[in-house]
Amino acid sequence: MKYYEMHESVYQRIKNEGKLSWNKSSSFEEMWQHETNTYLQKNLKLLNMPFKGLKILDLGTGTGTSALFSSKEGAVVVGVEYSETAISIAIENAQKLKLNVEFIQGDILSLDLGQKFNIVIDSTVLHCIVGIIDRQKFYETAKKHLVPGGLLFINTMISKGDMSNHFPAEYFCLQDNILWSLGINEISERKTINGKSYFPHRTLLSEEMQLREFTENGFEVINMEITSGDGVSCMVGLIRYR
Repeated sequence: MKYYEMHESVYQRIKNEGKLSWNKSSSFEEMWQHETNTYLQKNLKLLNMPFKGLKILDLGTGTGTSALFSSKEGAVVVGVEYSETAISIAIENAQKLKLNVEFIQGDILSLDLGQKFNIVIDSTVLHCIVGIIDRQKFYETAKKHLVPGGLLFINTMISKGDMSNHFPAEYFCLQDNILWSLGINEISERKTINGKSYFPHRTLLSEEMQLREFTENGFEVINMEITSGDGVSCMVGLIRYR
C-alpha cells in the first residue's frame, strides 16, 4: 500500500464533517481561492489562454477543487482521483454548482482515457508520489493525454531552506529527497532510521533537481516560481510537453 492510498480515510472524515475539499473549505468561494486555482489562472493569463474551449485533465482532483473551478471558467474537464469517497464528494459538488465535469475514480499512474487534453493539472499530487519509477509513470500519464505542445501545470512541494517548523523532528525525517514519517503500519514499504520505522510520505526534491526531473521526462519550463508559506515551499507553474 502506498501513502496516497490512505487518503481515502481522510476524505471519509471530510465527508462526515460536511466540508467541500481537502483543505476543509466551507464554501465554494473559499475553494476557488486554493493556490492551484489562483496560480493556474495567473499562468494562463500570462499566455493569453482563456479557459473557455480548453480541454483539461485534473490529476489527483480530490473533491474537484481545480476541476470545478476550470469548468466554471469555461473549460471541458475530466478529474481523476484514487479515493472513491473524494469522487463522491466531487460529484455532489458538481451537482450543487450545476457544472458538467466528468469525475473518474482510478489510479493516475496507470491511466489511459484514450483522450487528448490541452492542459493536465497536477493537483498537488506529484509530491505524494515516491520513487523514480512511479514518478516517471506520472509524467508518462501526462504526456499520453496531452496534445502536441500541451501544458502540464505543476504545484508540487520542494525542499528549500529550513522546513523544521512544518515537519517536526519527532515525527518526520527528511532523507534522500524523501520525507519519511512515523505511523500508518498498513504501509509495508518501510525504512529504519535511528531505530524507528518510517514510511515514505513525500518526495521533496531541491529546486535544481525538480527542474532537471522535468527536462529528463520530456518537458520544458514555460513559467515557474517558488511559493512559500507555513514553512513549506512549492514549485508552481507551467511546463510544456516537447
